[in-house]
Parts: sequence; structure tokens; C-alpha cells
Amino acid sequence: MAGPLPIKFQEHLQLQNVGINVTNIGFSSLTMESDKFICVREKVNDTAFVIIIDMADSSNPIKRPITADSAIMNPTSKVIALKAAKTLQIFNIELRSRMKTYNMTEDCIFWKWISVNTIGIVTETSVYHWTMEGDSQPVKMFDRHQSLVGCQIINYRTDESLQWLLVIGIQAQDSRVVGRMQLYSVERKVSQPIEGHAAAFTQFKLTGNKKSSNLFSFAVRGPQGGKLHIIEVGAPAPDNQPFQKKAIDVQFPAEAPNDFPVAMQTSSKHGVIFLVTKYGYIHMFDIESGTLIYMNRISADTMFVTAPYEPTSGIIAVNRKGQVLSVSVDEDNVVSYIQNALGNAELAYKMSARCNLPGADQLFLARFAQLFQSGNYGEAAKVAATAPRGILRTQQTIQQFQTVPAQPNQPSPLLQYFSILLESSKLNKEESIELCKPVVMQGKKQLIEKWLKEDKVADAILANNMFTHYDRPHIAQLCEKAGLLQRALEHYTDLYDIKRAVVHTHLLNPEWLVNYFGRLSVDDCIECLKAMLQANIRQNLQVVVQIATKYHEQLGTPKLIELFESFKSYEGLFYFLGSIVNFSQEPDVHFKYIQAACKTGQIKEVERICRESNCYDAERVKNFLKEAKLTDQLPLIIVCDRFNFVHDLVLYLYRNNLMKNIEIYVQRVNSGRLPVVVGGLLDVDCSEDHIKQIILSVRGNFNVDELVEEVEKRNRMKLLLPWLETRIHDGSNDPAVHNALAKIYIDSNSNPEKYLRENPHYDSRVVGKYCEKRDPHLACVAYERGGCDMELIDVCNENSLFKSEARYLVRRKDPVLWESVLREDNQYRRPLIDQVIQTALAETQDPEEISVTVKAFMTADLPNNLIELLEKIVIDNSVFSEHRNLQNLLILTAIKADRSRVMDYINRLENYDAPDIANIAISNQLYEEAFSIYKKFEVNTSAIQVLIDHIKNLDRAYEFAERCNEPGVWSLLANAQIRQGLVKEAIDSFIKADDPTSYLEVVNVASQNRSWEDLVRYLQMARKKARETFVETELAFAYAKTNRLAELEEFISAPNHAQIQT
Repeated sequence: MAGPLPIKFQEHLQLQNVGINVTNIGFSSLTMESDKFICVREKVNDTAFVIIIDMADSSNPIKRPITADSAIMNPTSKVIALKAAKTLQIFNIELRSRMKTYNMTEDCIFWKWISVNTIGIVTETSVYHWTMEGDSQPVKMFDRHQSLVGCQIINYRTDESLQWLLVIGIQAQDSRVVGRMQLYSVERKVSQPIEGHAAAFTQFKLTGNKKSSNLFSFAVRGPQGGKLHIIEVGAPAPDNQPFQKKAIDVQFPAEAPNDFPVAMQTSSKHGVIFLVTKYGYIHMFDIESGTLIYMNRISADTMFVTAPYEPTSGIIAVNRKGQVLSVSVDEDNVVSYIQNALGNAELAYKMSARCNLPGADQLFLARFAQLFQSGNYGEAAKVAATAPRGILRTQQTIQQFQTVPAQPNQPSPLLQYFSILLESSKLNKEESIELCKPVVMQGKKQLIEKWLKEDKVADAILANNMFTHYDRPHIAQLCEKAGLLQRALEHYTDLYDIKRAVVHTHLLNPEWLVNYFGRLSVDDCIECLKAMLQANIRQNLQVVVQIATKYHEQLGTPKLIELFESFKSYEGLFYFLGSIVNFSQEPDVHFKYIQAACKTGQIKEVERICRESNCYDAERVKNFLKEAKLTDQLPLIIVCDRFNFVHDLVLYLYRNNLMKNIEIYVQRVNSGRLPVVVGGLLDVDCSEDHIKQIILSVRGNFNVDELVEEVEKRNRMKLLLPWLETRIHDGSNDPAVHNALAKIYIDSNSNPEKYLRENPHYDSRVVGKYCEKRDPHLACVAYERGGCDMELIDVCNENSLFKSEARYLVRRKDPVLWESVLREDNQYRRPLIDQVIQTALAETQDPEEISVTVKAFMTADLPNNLIELLEKIVIDNSVFSEHRNLQNLLILTAIKADRSRVMDYINRLENYDAPDIANIAISNQLYEEAFSIYKKFEVNTSAIQVLIDHIKNLDRAYEFAERCNEPGVWSLLANAQIRQGLVKEAIDSFIKADDPTSYLEVVNVASQNRSWEDLVRYLQMARKKARETFVETELAFAYAKTNRLAELEEFISAPNHAQIQT
């Protein structure tokens, strides 16, 4: 057959391309409850998984490690039902929470979602329905028929009302597959066994019927061939013509002798049945006539599971190779295909009219023309009324009927045309005007009054404002009686009348009605809304919500809330507040909206408003959500998380056995709250193993310090040990992790000092602070490792650990730090100095440490302490005992601070700068000390100089000179003696010094003292050293003065330089 096909074929997905192993693509492992999800069970090694493919995001399957015998996804939401042996469970995947669980007494051999909230369960003996709402258990619906014994159950179906139930099974028999069905009537409580392989229920409205018929279709292939049966189940609706049952042959290709039906889906939109066979053939039948529209093979592999394809009212299927495909009616081509390829103009005509499809326009135009020309105006009018897309309801058609003259005693063809239109629809504007024109011209007011009782005409008359002068109350009553409530309300002014009419909202245009309320007063509006809800809350609720939404500012939101609550209409309250909550700042509006959403099961909206709104009273909402005991705790979690009620949340969830929600909270909602959650769990004595498991499961970011603080203040630090060791094993350098581990080692005494000295990652201040009350020594170790100067000093002071403090200060070598501890106002200075002197410096061998320490004492102006310090270093410490600068400093400090020690230091020390120290001693009037220094280091001239010039003791000087017996010493002594007039002693000293240099002074003093004998001795020594004229002259004179004439003659006779006058 050439030309376009009546179906659209589309491939949606190849399951193997998204990681599904072909061995898991089959009836026992794969389920598809709707066109939204595909669920696959697989096993890798010893681990079982469930894979969920969201068809809206098929490239990202969800894979969970779940062990189950069967898994079926909810048709609309991410809720999964799992079966393991006799245990049935329903889980919310997004929240990772279990909604329901039940242990069957029988094995469930087949199950299926039969609605968005109900699962059908088939056991070996019975059929149950299990709703996921509330705490209900599976309810037994009926017992299985004996004919199904030994069958493999492949499907379970129900009609829309759940009054007709069907179990489908197959079994091998006589080298063929036999289909067995059990049809059960809930109302009559009876079953009927049927031979059949595939079946479906559908609602179908026959031409001429006002209501849909409840149809049951099933297909079978028996030894005599295949049949499709279509029958109406239950009694036809009142005034409905019964559906004539159909039995249509189903042809199977000769090359497929073992083919048989495996699935059936119906399209209520297009009125067709899709029948799928084992060998991949699809048959499309028209429901009303049973005509086969199309048959072809669409898959070389068996399509083992199907579901309705909602977007196009088609069928979606999965075959053995993992191809996910759909087949739908091609709305653009199906009518023309039926007309041209099948040559079935009548079916093309009916489908076009029924489904409002293109493709048969010419049939309608031709039939209308043929009937009109033959004078069959009534049938022509019917064709115009049913023509698709209004192609014949035009001004041209009206004009055609206007040209036909009326027959005596017969209604005009135009009026006949209008009446037929009115049977199926309302007149449009052009049709209404044309209808009234001749009546008005003929003055047939009674006819207009009659039409007023027929809303389809009167509505158009009043809408066109054709009349102005009439009795409005009377016309209003007529309109109301005729069902023209909109026109009646336009004329009524009395509230009683308005309330009586306005409650029939199904007869009013909603948009008009909403605008109409804008004319009423506030009180009248409220009264009318109350009347509408009182009359038929289900029917009128939607429009009441629209009115409340539009006029809430004028009517007052509190009044409207009170109105809905008075009727316990939380659905109405939800939709009303939902339209204004995003623009309202009133806390009560937000609270009431949350309340209404909870009571109507709109949990997603509760989540949204709890997450996004900043206007509600958090305490009030929290308390409400706790009392509401929702199956989904996410809204409560969101509120408590946002407004810091986490501790309350944990207590509530734990006490209500909702531990899974606690895990969801810290794993998916806010991992940063883990510390508070752990604290709360500890407060309620939750199992440590459970708490450890929660901590280990959280991969998001959270403050480790806060977590440590929570467990620390409850004395449960060891709880964190496994998690901390895991983090460190993973290479974590987070200081908080290492801090926590340090605290545990400290508390457990697990070689903490080694950890504190060697671990480079912990925070010294944090750990040091932790140690202060437990082990101050360890606090010092931590503080020293981190260079926490003031913290270490404080802890040492508070715990009298001055030895540790002293050692640290010496090692630290920080002048500023030394300055802070050596201040006069430091009450701990004395014990600290003692330990610096007694311990710290005695232990050190680092010259720089010594130097900095000494300088610190000098800077602090602590000479006495410095002396002690230096004594310890120089005198007691062999390493630094020969240190010249330190010896110098010790003596100099003693000179300045404690002179009594100077002489001892001078005598005990050997390596100081003697001349410099001696000079400083002299400048500080320490003459004896200076003398001792010169004497010790045999600087005898300087020593005697001190005795002469400063001590002024010539006797000691003489004794010293006698001991030294050095010319220089005797010379200095001689000069001192001569200055004192001790001529003889001076001359003796000069002679011992063999020093003639002071001959002028000696001659002068000796002459004055008439010490001529002593002078002769001196000059004789001097003449030997220097042959000076003065010396020889004075010698001759001295000879004369002493009457040493013989010596004088001898002197004169010998060569000389004396000036002798004869």
C-alpha cells in the first residue's frame, strides 16, 4: 500500500545503550507500569541491584543496591514497590524512606499498579488490592477461579471504576499456548472464566449516546484461529443505546503459526484498540465497528511488556533486545488512509466526525450537498452539525437554508437547521442573530419566550441585546427556568434570588461568573460563596476558589479562610491560598496554606513553601508538622533546618522511629547539620553503632570542630575514633580531624606526647586548650609545637610549671617574649627566674640561647638576677665557663649591683679582659679589686700604680715592689716617694729601679733636704747611665758637701763633664 501510514512509530530508547545487560531484559526482570518509568533487576557478582530509568531523563538511570524478587514503579511518581519472599514494601525513592510494609501469608506471584495509589496482588488462590494511603493492609477482592490453576499469571487489569477486575494467565497445552482469564464483577461478586490471551477495558461513547459505555475487549487464538471480542460490561447507562458486541477475526501470518496475542491497549481518544502479538505484529482495530485499520510487524523480537503512551494516546512497549518503542495514531493521515487505502469511506467519515480529524472534508461537503440538493434538509443539517472543525457551520450554509422556501404546515428549513444545531451544541453569534430576525419581524413574542426557556437560543438573543424594554424580573425568572442562569443573574437584584441561581455553577460560564461577583457587595459575595459551597461543594469549589482569589483583597483573606474552614474544604483552601501565598507577607496565610497542603496530600508544595517562604511562624509550623505525622517528613526537616530547630527535629524523629529520615536529612538535605544531629542522638541515648554508621555515611561538608564539640561536651569522644581514623587513612589534612584524634589519644593516654610532637596537622591552640585541665604538661607540648607563646606562659603560670616555661623561653630566643615575662608586674617572675637560673640555662649548650637570655635580663634591668644567672652559666657550667664575654659581664654586673662579689669573681675567674675590667673597677672606686686584677695577671706597674694613686699606701707599695722587684715597679714607687719627700727611700727605690730619669727632681729635693749622702749614691748610679754635665757637676758638689775630698779629687782628675770653677 503506497502513501502515508495511519500510525506513527517512534523508538525512544535502546536499554543496552544505557548499561542494561540483555540477559536482564525479560518478563521476570523488567517491569513497565506506565510510559514514565522502566524498572530492571540485575545481579553483579553477588550484589543485587535495581535500576530505574526515568523516561524523561533516560540517559541517567538510577542504580540502587537492592535485593528483591520483584520491583514495580508507581505509574506517576518516584515510588517503588518491592517484593522479597512474602514481604511487600513501598518506598519513596526521593526521600529514601519506607512508606509501607506488609508480610503476606501467601506468596505473591504477580502484582501490578492498577492506579496511582493502588497495587493489585495475585496469589495462588486470591486477588488483593493494597492502597499506599494510610496504614491499610491488602484487601481481598476475590478468589481465583479453578480454570487458572497451573497458569503463569501475566497481567491483571481493572476498569476505570474498579468494579470489573480481570486476571490473565497462560499455560502450555497441546503444543500451543492457551490463554486463561477470570473476569470478576465487584458489584455482583461473581466470576466468569474466559479463554483469552490479552484484554483491556475502555470508555467509549457511541454516536447518539449521552454517556460513555464501559467496554471490555479481549483477544484469543484458538485452534480455529484468532478472534477479537468487544462487549459492554454492566448495564448500559440510562438513555444509552447498548453497545452491540463484536467478534472480529484476527489474522495471523502464515509464517507465524505459533503467534498469539500478548498485550492490548486502547485509545479512548481515537476509539481504537492496539493488539500486540508475540512475534512483534501490531493490529489496530476501530472499536465501534471492529474494523481492522492496520496490521504490520513492528519488531522482530517479542514485545513482552506494554503500557499506554499518554502523550499521543498510543501504546509503548519493550522488546527482548531492549528497544523501547511506541505506536500511535497518525492524526494527519489516519482518515485519508482509511478512505483511500482501505476504501472505507463510511469509517473514514465516522472517525473524522468522532475525533474531529482532517482527511474527510470532501466527504462531508459532498454528502451535505447531495442531501441538500435532494431536499433532505434535516439530514443535511445533521451533516453540517457533525462536520469536523466546523467546516460547514458558515454564513454560506445559513444563506443556503434561507433560500429554501418553507412548506405549508412545516417548519422552515432554516429553523430546522438551527434546531438540529441546538441538539448538539450552542449557536454561534451569526446563527443566533439569523434565528431571531424573522421572529421579531413577525411579532411572535411567545416564540421568543419559548426560546428563552431553551438556553441555547435565549442566550444568544440576550447576548446580542436585541431587546431593551421588557419586564426584567419576569424575564429573569424565565431565564432561570430555561436554565439560562447567566442571563437570570444579570437581571436579578434580590440576594435570595441570586443565591438560588448562582449555586448552579455547572450551568454558568466560569469566567463570566467570576466577573459577576465583582458587582456584588462584600457581604453578598460572602453569602453567595457560602451558598455555593453549601449546595454542592464538589461542583462549585473550583469557581469559588477563582472568585476568592480575584477578590480576596476586597473580601478579606481571613474571612475567606474562615469560609473554607467552616466547610472543612482544605482542598479549596489549598487552591485559594496557593494563588496568593507567593504575594502575601501574612504569616497566617502561609501557615494556613501549609496546613491545607498537608491535609490534601500536596506534600511537594508543603516542601516548597517551607523551603522558600520567609513569612511563616517557624515555631507554629514546626509544631503543626509534628502533630500532622506526615508519611513524608521532608517539610518538617526543611523547617527545622532553616530555623535551627535541629535538636527538636532529632528528638521527634528518633522517638517516632523515623531514623531513616534522620539519615536522609544529614545525607541529602544538609550535611552541615551533622554535629547537632549527633548531639541530639546522644541526648536520647541512641545506639553508638547507629550514630557511627550515620557519621560514616555522610559525604558532604560539615564542621568537624562542631561535631567534636558536640561529642566532647557529652564525654563521648571515643565515638568518633573509627571515623577519624578513616579520614586520616584517606589522607585528610583537616586540622579539625587531627585535633579530634589528639583529644581521644589524650583522654585514653595512648602515647599522646608522641602524637603531639610528631603530628604536623593539628591546631596547637585548640589541642593545647583541651589539655590544660587534663594534663598541663601536654598543653605545653602542644603550645610549644605551635609557637603559642602567651598560651604556654599562661598555662605554666597557672600550674606552676616554671621549669617548662623557663626551658621554653630559653629555646624560644625571643627578646620580646622575654620582656613580657620579666616585667616587674609579673607575679610569677621570681619563680620563673629561679628555674631559668637553676635548670634551663644549665641544660643548654647553645651560645645564642645564652646570649639572648642574658640580654633579656640586662634589658629588664635585673642585675642581681643576672649575677645569679651568670654564676650558673660561668661557674657551674663547664661548657661556658671559659666564655670571655660572660666572665666580663659577670664581673661588670657585680661591680654595678653587688660589689661584695667582685673580688671573689676576680679571683675565681681566669678568662676576662683584665685591663678593661680593672679600669672599670677603678672608675667605680673598687681599688682593691683593680689592684687584685693587676696583681693576678702580673700587670705589676698598674698594680702599684693603684696602690700609689688610689689606695695611697706607700708602705704596701714598697712591700709590693719588694715582692715584684721589677725596675718599673721600683721606678713608680720612687717617683711617689720623692713626691712625698721621702728622699732616702726614694733614692733607694731609684737605685733599685736603676732609673736615672728623674735626676733633676731628685737633686732638687735632696738638696732641699740636705740629704747629700743619699744624693751621692743616686748620682753615682745616674752617672753610670748618663754622662750628663748636670749629673757630674752635682756629683762633684755632693762630694764636696759630704767632705769626700779624696773621691772628689779622683773624680776631677779623671775625664768628666762637670763644670768646675777654680
